[in-house]
Amino acid sequence: MLNLSSEEILAIRDFKSMETSSLLNLLGYSLDLSYDTQSVEIIKKGFLMYHELLSRRLSDFQRAYLDYFASNYWSYLLHLFSESSSDNLFRYSTRKQLFLLREALLFLSASRKENNNLKKRILTNLANTLSNTGRTVEAIDYWSEALKIDPNFGMALGNIGNGLCRYAYALYDIGHTKVMVSAAQKFLQKAVTGDLEHPRGKTFFVKIVQRNRRVFGEDLNYDTSIKKVYEMGNSNAENEYRKWCLRNVLFLNPLNDLGEYSIAANDVLGCPSVISPIDRGPEEMAFFNAIKQEFVSARWLYYSGISRNEEHFSDRETFLLNTLDYPVYGLKIQEIVLSIRSSFSVLDKIAFFINKYFELGITDKKVSFGRIWEQIDNKKNSDHENLLVASKNPYLSALRWVSMDLEKKDFNPTEPLAADICEIRNCSEHRYLKVHELFFEDALGYYNRVDQFADKWAFHISLDHLKRISLKALKLSRASIIYLSMSIESNERYKREKENEQLTLPMSLPFYRENDCKIGE
Repeated sequence: MLNLSSEEILAIRDFKSMETSSLLNLLGYSLDLSYDTQSVEIIKKGFLMYHELLSRRLSDFQRAYLDYFASNYWSYLLHLFSESSSDNLFRYSTRKQLFLLREALLFLSASRKENNNLKKRILTNLANTLSNTGRTVEAIDYWSEALKIDPNFGMALGNIGNGLCRYAYALYDIGHTKVMVSAAQKFLQKAVTGDLEHPRGKTFFVKIVQRNRRVFGEDLNYDTSIKKVYEMGNSNAENEYRKWCLRNVLFLNPLNDLGEYSIAANDVLGCPSVISPIDRGPEEMAFFNAIKQEFVSARWLYYSGISRNEEHFSDRETFLLNTLDYPVYGLKIQEIVLSIRSSFSVLDKIAFFINKYFELGITDKKVSFGRIWEQIDNKKNSDHENLLVASKNPYLSALRWVSMDLEKKDFNPTEPLAADICEIRNCSEHRYLKVHELFFEDALGYYNRVDQFADKWAFHISLDHLKRISLKALKLSRASIIYLSMSIESNERYKREKENEQLTLPMSLPFYRENDCKIGE
């Protein structure tokens, strides 16, 4: 355990002669000290240590630690200059943190070393960083994973409680809001009564507890209802499918983010109520229906593909040649690939929805999930009121940060595997994606581009990686649909406050049932 003063750290001149493990420990200690003492000079020193370590040949385990410490560097730097920092500094440092923390998890996994203390901290910091960008839905997964490692980890408990509150208050369904705030309150109370590493964290979490009590009363036990067991299907097959969806948090239902409760085994999330001119139809509801259905179908395609053990009769007698590089073909592969394509299609449709709903006036041909934000930026200096409203919507900001994970070429990426994710999408739709049962990959999960196959036309991927990328795409599209719903609700609240004297007439729509429209009858 190091116990150096600020002066002693600043006096160190020679880093090159220090052993790697000693220098790593010094870097971590120095960065924590720079945060505690608000010292710009020490954080500069940490930057020099980081670059010295980066120049060395490190093990995967050491690299995981280095990435974790480097992410702390960017977090502390932003904190030091929080009062004078610009949006550009926030965006740059946050992108750095997201990339480094994700890469740290990859290196830690590749090292095959068990270090639960490091892992829970990486997971918690990654969740906190995602939450800072508005991506609370995705952050919950990482906080939950950290709490599986250490159920009493105070910073994960407090932050998941805070995240669930932010999630809950953004929902249009007051019933869901009460249940989620009740669950959040339990996390927060456990955090403030336990051992918190940062004293300021306790003060912050106590304030959230008190606010929840003011809003909903002292006795917050609305979450007890979610433990009731409900039927989840008409057959064993449907039951297993819904259990799998719950386990992987893939239902469009905020209650699924609280756990594997049967009450959440449905896609109840919808488009919030909207105020629209009397001569317009329910266009928002109709389009939201289409987006939901595409996601639900993509989810089933993925499940069907990974669950299919036997050859489907449609694959019989297709007479495909074996190219001797362990290729795999069949309906199950196409189902997984189609799931990826549909997941990305959902994201593009969300961009189209945003353009129409917020009346941004962007030409339809220029609208895609990756390009819409650039179009919004190009119009920022105009007097377009809707653009100003959209730019301040926190859940559109969350969607913008989702799009950054999918930027193939960027000098400051947020996702280490972004280039490969984009390449898989592009090849599955427009070019040639070749799936292999056996495949030589490096330990991090990056795709090995060594010329090991004679087939130079294809982008090669293992079946296991294809499954992982498809599941990642599904979870990303699910979160994005929830952010879209939140962005609509946020905007409708703004409209209701602004136009509270305007006469509005309520109109209810019935739920669509499968037998409402039978083809051929």
